[in-house]
This record gives sequence, structure tokens and C-alpha cells, in this order.
Amino acid sequence: MPSIRVLSAGSLTVVLLLGLAGAFLPFWLGGRQMRAYCDSVPLGLTAAQVREQAARQGYEVSYEELFSGPKPRDVDGGLDDAGVDAGTDVDAGPKVVVGAATIDDPQYFRPRCRLTFDDAGVLQARTFTDD
Repeated sequence: MPSIRVLSAGSLTVVLLLGLAGAFLPFWLGGRQMRAYCDSVPLGLTAAQVREQAARQGYEVSYEELFSGPKPRDVDGGLDDAGVDAGTDVDAGPKVVVGAATIDDPQYFRPRCRLTFDDAGVLQARTFTDD
């Protein structure tokens, strides 16, 4: 029959291994889930569709914007004499075009899905990173 010392050491080893597995398993699974999600995002979606789809999965999307062409701008501070929105002037300044986006899981800081959009804001490429 094993001694109390051997049983205690064995029990402590099992508890430590289960604790380590419990601590690191969610990060490993989170990376696998993000990779599967990144691979499942269909090419050809608009930036708004990507944001909507990611929100349904509980992911956050951050955009890197590029500027080209005309950008809508408020005319006369945005309000006319009656206090109503005066509209926008579409011929002034550069227009914001989404060039790239990053999808992050708010629970885990490392796995990310990088998306690249064309000038029309349509998804052209996706890349999974775990850096």
C-alpha cells in the first residue's frame, strides 16, 4: 500500500495539472475558434456586413480608414435658419474608405482576423494572426 506521502504528492500533481489545464485551455480554444471564424468569413461582404456578422459571434471589429475622393461635410455647421439639418456637401474633402479591419475576441487578446477591403469597401482577403 502506498504511503501517505506518495498519495499526497500524487494528488497534488493531479490538482496542479488540472489547474494549469483550466487556466490555459480557454486561450487555446479561443485561438482555434477565431481561426475557424476567420476562415468562414466569405469574401465579397461589405464592411457593414462584416461588422454585423462579427457582432453576432461576440467579436469586436476595428477599422483602419483610408481617405480618397469626396467626403461628405456639413454645410453651415449642419443646421439651417430654422434649426433643421442643412444637409451635406459631398464635393468637399476626402471620403473615408475602409482599407483594412481587425476582428478581435474581447475575451482573449492575441488571436486576430485581419481583413483587407478594396476601394469600394468589399472584402478581398482575410488572414488569421496569433501574434
